[in-house]
Amino acid sequence: MKRLTYTQKRQRYYKKQLTKAIAYCSSIGWSVSERSINVGESHVDFYDKNIIITSRQRPELKLYTLLHEIGHVLIRSHKEYRRKFPCYNNTLQANKKERVCTVEEEVMAWNTAYEFAREMKIRINKRTFERDKTKALMSYIKWAARMSYE
Repeated sequence: MKRLTYTQKRQRYYKKQLTKAIAYCSSIGWSVSERSINVGESHVDFYDKNIIITSRQRPELKLYTLLHEIGHVLIRSHKEYRRKFPCYNNTLQANKKERVCTVEEEVMAWNTAYEFAREMKIRINKRTFERDKTKALMSYIKWAARMSYE
């Protein structure tokens, strides 16, 4: 039998962790769909209780994306959500206050994702997770800042 390479072992590990996270979603009544969308377009459909993630990432980054989207589900299911984010508006035309709320929720979703992974005993590569988190958050920060100078 052919031995697996280090990369193949990692891919297999992250696929198992992805399956674990998907099983959690299913246990709370949510579905997860993979679509051929751009990396930054993964999102949560709160109406249909469906998390849509891109199929265009390797398993490790797909896991981190899913954890982040689960972070949104957990944040918004909390009874304090409306009080903490009274100005949230999920549109590209959001005003400055709404954009700041969006950035706040994005940061919170990443932090919640990290804590959720720990609770579920999903081991992550902290360095890669932080790099993915930073890249995603910077896109939101740039989006929020663009309006400030218009």
